[in-house]
Amino acid sequence: RRARGVGGRGARARALTLTLTLTLTRTLTLTLTLTLPKACPDCVPVWLGAARLEEAQGAVSKARSILEIARLKINSPQLWLCAVRVERRAGNHKAAATLMAKALQQCRNAGTLWAEAIAMEPRAQQKTKSSDALKACDNDPHVIVAVSRLFWRDRKEEKARSWCNRAVTLDPDLGDAWANYYAFELQHGTEEQQKEVTRTLAVALALTLILTLTLTLTLTLTRSAPC
Repeated sequence: RRARGVGGRGARARALTLTLTLTLTRTLTLTLTLTLPKACPDCVPVWLGAARLEEAQGAVSKARSILEIARLKINSPQLWLCAVRVERRAGNHKAAATLMAKALQQCRNAGTLWAEAIAMEPRAQQKTKSSDALKACDNDPHVIVAVSRLFWRDRKEEKARSWCNRAVTLDPDLGDAWANYYAFELQHGTEEQQKEVTRTLAVALALTLILTLTLTLTLTLTRSAPC
């Protein structure tokens, strides 16, 4: 009995600790959600983080409200994209489509929005939407990735490979483009083609690292130089 009693008290203590932890976490989340956007009204990541915290807690309406307020202050493609995805995840597809139409009016040259718009269209209309996207921003890597996926889906492998390569050439720092390219080669490429993608990626990463170190060293030397 004593053992069971001790075990029972231990379980209750753990349950109480968990409840307190969740309560404190929720309180901190609410505090950050309310204060950070006011402290940094022009910081897009802060608004996005606040909206995502609310959505993670199941408060979709609060997330929606935060993003609406944010868009009144900043016309950012990221904010529009986040709002569209919130509605899609909530199953509100008509609301998502309406938001996307408004987003493309406000941010006509935003490749991230066009890429999402292509994915949202029914399969039969994706080709038309991709043509519209290319007219608006034909050299945006997000759009190029989206188009490469259409060629991939339609089994036009050489075109898909060409567009995958074009995307990583346009923006070697875009991880989604590299992931898309490598996934394509894993499915349709030879072992040598797969290795070529990883080699090219390694070179791109090395160049990025060298550039970053060079800029950091230059800034350090500039700040430490006597006036």
